Amino acid sequence: MSTKPSFWSRARTTLLAGLFVLLPLFVIVWVLKKIRSALQGPVQTLAETTGVQHVFGVFTITILTLLALVLVTYLAGLFLRAGTVGRFSGWLEENMMRYVPGYGRVRQMLKAHLGTVDDGPAPQPALFDAGNGHQPAVLLEELSGGRCVIFLPGVPDPESGGTLLTDRANVHVLKTTMAEFNACIRNFGEGLGQFSRVEELVAS
Repeated sequence: MSTKPSFWSRARTTLLAGLFVLLPLFVIVWVLKKIRSALQGPVQTLAETTGVQHVFGVFTITILTLLALVLVTYLAGLFLRAGTVGRFSGWLEENMMRYVPGYGRVRQMLKAHLGTVDDGPAPQPALFDAGNGHQPAVLLEELSGGRCVIFLPGVPDPESGGTLLTDRANVHVLKTTMAEFNACIRNFGEGLGQFSRVEELVAS
């Protein structure tokens, strides 16, 4: 008897995965639009005061507002790297992960796609040696004593799954990106065989 999920089950899983991708983007766009609206008035006043309101024709205010938005975003990044603001950001993220369902997982996957995290290497696509075969896994953290923490994604939803503490020797990191790895998981594992293990590349 086949255990392959039905079309509606796969469609629901895909829609939920898409929601987790789009939701943070919508929030970012909404926040940027609010900041842009708040900046437009002061920018227009400043442009009229300095006499540069017609430098770029009818698009002058729009262009200057976008430049101001970029500047404000950059300055926010500088403040975020400061100690006090950084601690506040950490407190805010901790509470968001506690009270906003899925926020921690979305943040982790975004960091993985970017290839960086705040305090260590990004999660790495891997294969877990389960004894009678290999299972797709994500290496989250390497511990002392030859141990590590891995995430075992569900199929076909890479956002679902469970965490496992195991020996590092049982985990084989793959030479690929998280985006390509997750695409294979959504396709029920098809394509995983094309990725080389990092250990094999080093040995060769």
